[in-house]
Amino acid sequence: MIELEHVAFSYAEHPVLQDLSFRLEEGERAVLLGVNGCGKSTLLKILAALEFPVVGSYRYRGREVTRKMQKEQERALRREIGILFQNPDTMLFNPSVYEEIAFGLQEIDAEAVDERVRAIAELFGIAHLLERSPLKLSGGEKQRVAFAAIFAVGPRLLLLDEPMANMDPRSSGWLVDFLQEQEATTLVTTHNLSLAPELGDRALVLGEDHRLLYDGPVAELLADERLLLEANLLHRHRHRHGEVEHSHYHLHDWS
Repeated sequence: MIELEHVAFSYAEHPVLQDLSFRLEEGERAVLLGVNGCGKSTLLKILAALEFPVVGSYRYRGREVTRKMQKEQERALRREIGILFQNPDTMLFNPSVYEEIAFGLQEIDAEAVDERVRAIAELFGIAHLLERSPLKLSGGEKQRVAFAAIFAVGPRLLLLDEPMANMDPRSSGWLVDFLQEQEATTLVTTHNLSLAPELGDRALVLGEDHRLLYDGPVAELLADERLLLEANLLHRHRHRHGEVEHSHYHLHDWS
């Protein structure tokens, strides 16, 4: 479905991604890992055609994605690719939750908009919020509304940047279950390695040098202490028990 070949990207000559190559097939569920600043969010923006490679190529369903792509191809991308940013405030701009969900449906001239809005709101557990302003909700509620608005138009590729960042444990559990039931191809970034096996079968790890450090099964990654250390995904803690002090490594479990 998507293919990157030797992609590089930089901001003001500052490298953000370097020599990145991988494929994701239709229906795959993958998790994107790496420390802050390694380029995860930028990679999602490239896949959503919000940014474009400085070097290399990106193909979506066999067609190269560039700034000069035809309007028809651009419209298809906007409909088929849904991206959820870590901060939902950057995505919410309508007066009510109802209008937020309806916006994308109206843009694609969908039928039965009212019925679909209410069905999506029920699915996402936000039906009671439809008349509320999305900007006056809690962080977790905003995240659900933003995701519902994306999901309403039926994307084939879901790009989710730290989707649990604003969610409590119950909402996080709901989202994990929800994603496991979807047929869409998904690529999800997370800092919480304990959730990684629930979010995907395949792991892509970006190193601090902005290159792809690992591409393979999540289970094998989590069993490889050397690789986790190289990716800075383990941290070391000291513990004191009376007069005895020892230290050992922990997986990062930040939410």
